[in-house]
Amino acid sequence: MGLSNGGLIAKILNFVSVRRNNANINDVTIKSGGGVNMTAEHFGDAGSDAQPTVKDYAYLAIDSGTGRHVVIGYLDPVNEGEAKAGERGILGRNPSDNTILCRVFVRNDGSIEIDNDNGGFLLMPNGTVNINGVTIDVNGNITSPANITAQNSVTAQNIIGMASVSASGKEMSNHTHPAGTPPGNTGVNN
Repeated sequence: MGLSNGGLIAKILNFVSVRRNNANINDVTIKSGGGVNMTAEHFGDAGSDAQPTVKDYAYLAIDSGTGRHVVIGYLDPVNEGEAKAGERGILGRNPSDNTILCRVFVRNDGSIEIDNDNGGFLLMPNGTVNINGVTIDVNGNITSPANITAQNSVTAQNIIGMASVSASGKEMSNHTHPAGTPPGNTGVNN
């Protein structure tokens, strides 16, 4: 089986999964121009599960063995590509207008980004993770630009609060005890 010379760019009308010759395949109905609609088999990256939108265009070639048209690539005419050499991006898009709703990028510096309009996740090349501004380094140290709230307990070798630390409803920044002799009672908590 081989592909003939030349190809065709066409507007996508429909994309459906079908079972043919004991194989699960995808058929793409396209409008090739001049009012002619045709159906072609979709070929994509192995291990990738992606479906184009009706705003995309398909590139078709003819299988010289069967004479059938096959789709071997797609074009998103709405969104500009962001991936650089050696990178791969996956976009979740609104099917009606191709608006990007979420993204996953494997970057050429070893980092991985996942985000949508409401938040994001970044795995940095050094192994540090940043989730919406909270960083966790490879040693498990957690740094947050805002509050950290736990329903039950927090266990750590050190808990450091830049402005305040609360425990059992008591603010620790101004927490003192009257003088006493440890290990006995050092006085009433304030």
